[in-house]
Amino acid sequence: EVVLPNGEIMEMMSELHKDNSGYNLKHLMIGAEGTLGIITAAVLRLMPKPRAYATAMLGVPSLDAALTILNALQSATGGAVEAYEYMPRFYIEKYAEHFADRQLPFPIQYDVNILVEVATTAEDLSAPDDTGQIRLSSRFEEILADQLQSGAILDAVVAQNDTQRAQMWHLRESAAEVTVAQKPLVNHDIAVPLDKVAVFLNCMQDRLAALDPGAETIVVSHLGDGNIHYPVWPKSHDPKVHAAITEAVEDVVLDLGGSFSAEHGIGRSKLPSMARRKNPVAVAVMRQIKQALDPNNILNPGKVIPPQTTKGS
Repeated sequence: EVVLPNGEIMEMMSELHKDNSGYNLKHLMIGAEGTLGIITAAVLRLMPKPRAYATAMLGVPSLDAALTILNALQSATGGAVEAYEYMPRFYIEKYAEHFADRQLPFPIQYDVNILVEVATTAEDLSAPDDTGQIRLSSRFEEILADQLQSGAILDAVVAQNDTQRAQMWHLRESAAEVTVAQKPLVNHDIAVPLDKVAVFLNCMQDRLAALDPGAETIVVSHLGDGNIHYPVWPKSHDPKVHAAITEAVEDVVLDLGGSFSAEHGIGRSKLPSMARRKNPVAVAVMRQIKQALDPNNILNPGKVIPPQTTKGS
């Protein structure tokens, strides 16, 4: 249910799984960041809570090896991987500095660290086997053992209880706190095809060194969907250098067929990127939709759609 700028209420409170009756206005409103209407009600689909989890930290030799492990896990578990999070050595080191009282998963640090979690709602997989271990956990450990033997995994720690699982998740979920602990900060939330994550990071390493020698990156990634959080701690305090870093990120991302905005939306902060990188025809269509629904520009003005410029300005 959406209240439009003219006060009319658009009712789309359907529980249907399929409804191909015209334009997909629901997703239009969801993606508009409040610029086209105010969502006042929604139908939610409730998903059953998994009966069992299996969680581990992995040290692996490369991102390519990490993707091989991901594919093996997905194939062997029927797509049960719910999280596949990449954290490089530098992030682990900065986490350890920020949370000095927290124990790290490995006694030595690896360049590529993966937090992986699989889950199941199936009764048979969540039941104990003859040894008393949950069947999902047994299968999970068998897969990891095979990958360890093949050399795809260098080290692995499997959570044995909820406390250990929570400790592993704290390592990943503290990324925002670790990132904002140092200033200045030039933040990016980008997406590339899964097999291009390593290519992006390698390309940006060279580009960043040329733009701002001494700059550091505090990267984490939802590796399972190609989403990279790429915050930069620049050495320079010059805003022009910061802008050049962002443009370099955009260059590499678009060369790899990715997006400069993966999951955090546009708001105001990414308007320059929208103006530079978004397909001009797509931006023009967005302006037309905004004008049609909100001609007085009363809903969330100045967000999502970059200001229109005239030639030569």
